[in-house]
Amino acid sequence: WVPSPFLVFLSLGATPFLAALLPKQLFDFERPPAAVATGVLVAALQLTAGAAGPLLDLAFVDTQLDREQVVATKAVTQCFSHLLKLVYFVPAISSGSIQPELLAGVFIATLLGTKLGTIVLKRMSDANFRRYSRVIIYSVGVMYLGKASLLLW
Repeated sequence: WVPSPFLVFLSLGATPFLAALLPKQLFDFERPPAAVATGVLVAALQLTAGAAGPLLDLAFVDTQLDREQVVATKAVTQCFSHLLKLVYFVPAISSGSIQPELLAGVFIATLLGTKLGTIVLKRMSDANFRRYSRVIIYSVGVMYLGKASLLLW
């Protein structure tokens, strides 16, 4: 089953807003049952929509973890989720429909983003990290909803 682009963008855009309406304990990553439930939802969203960052970010933004712990934990979570996608999409990679130059570009962008992100993170307070995280989460949601609405025209 392959969802339509409209459904993908609508789902990604609505996710942070719908998650914000639910009880915070449901996405409290410090509680094991909530962490497992969040992990299952993130994996499902990763495989169907291709991205689940906004949902994963909401799971971390209100925890007692400091900004370095949030980023490190999210990095490990994203690593496993990307490996899951890699395994899921390996037929496309092995068939040659994905160009090696694209993979190299993604790898280089990942390294640069990690380095720049580390510099910014070191200069930011935990309070600013949480504030900017919320702004980014909801801004990305609005952009996805905008993209979904453009597909209706």
